[in-house]
Amino acid sequence: MDGLTTALPTSEEMGMSESTTAQLAPSHGADDNAAALGKPPIPGPGDGQTPVNSNVTLIGGRVLAIVEAGQLPIELDYNLESVARLDFGGTLEGGFTAHPKRDPVTGEFVAMTGQRSS
Repeated sequence: MDGLTTALPTSEEMGMSESTTAQLAPSHGADDNAAALGKPPIPGPGDGQTPVNSNVTLIGGRVLAIVEAGQLPIELDYNLESVARLDFGGTLEGGFTAHPKRDPVTGEFVAMTGQRSS
């Protein structure tokens, strides 16, 4: 499988049950894997992209699975189901670092991204 996301709930306030949750996360480009799990491909921009399986973080109130390899992030719900690939309203052409940092003063997230030139 492409990725496994596990939640270890710490509070009922977060909308999570008291039990551990784990979900296999097929990539949008891995239709065979999604079909094997009985799930459709992940909707959103970035058709044919590969898995995002490096980190899970909370940005702008959304739980996002992200990866270093230039793929768009995938929003997850609180049951760890894939909701959609995100490009932040068309402002993100590709992925960004899987380890963004939050500015402790402003609360803003800082992340690096790059694009290959031909």
